[in-house]
Amino acid sequence: MSLDERGRAATIVMPSLGRVVSRNALFSPEEVRIFDEESVWVIDRVTLDLRRDVTIGDKKSTTSGKCQLKPAPAKRAF
Repeated sequence: MSLDERGRAATIVMPSLGRVVSRNALFSPEEVRIFDEESVWVIDRVTLDLRRDVTIGDKKSTTSGKCQLKPAPAKRAF
C-alpha cells in the first residue's frame, strides 16, 4: 500500500488477486481511511494497525494486520 497525503490518494496492491487499484483516501491526524468498492481499509497513524472491513450484502468480515513504514526511494532519474 502506498499513501499520498497531499494528493489524498492510496494505491493498494493485492498480488494474491492480481489487482492494483488507486483510490481516494481520507487523512485525519489519527487514521487513514480508504474506500474500495465493498471494502474499507483503516490505518491507525499512531500504532500502524491495519483493518479491512468487507461488506457483501448483509455479511461483514474483518481482517487485521500491522503496517510497516518504508523509506522513500532514493532519488531517481525519472
